[in-house]
Amino acid sequence: MEKLKTLLQNNAQVWLEVKQKDFKKILNFAKENNYKWVNGKEINPKDDLKNMKTTALIGFSQNKYIGFISAMCWHFAKDVKRLKFENL
Repeated sequence: MEKLKTLLQNNAQVWLEVKQKDFKKILNFAKENNYKWVNGKEINPKDDLKNMKTTALIGFSQNKYIGFISAMCWHFAKDVKRLKFENL
């Protein structure tokens, strides 16, 4: 997760493709590093995303918020760091 921390320090946004098996890992990282959902809600790694059965596209911002990225935005975005979580 150190690579992700470094990326977040050096980029305004980092977008991640996260598989279902990694949801708790990424949410624990977010909570431990004081991120909140874009609507201001606290992150709950145990319950958030528990019913999601597909890969999620999740954006992290330097201002400590996370949120979902639409597939269309993911596809057409320019100048945004996009990575597969499993490769970190």
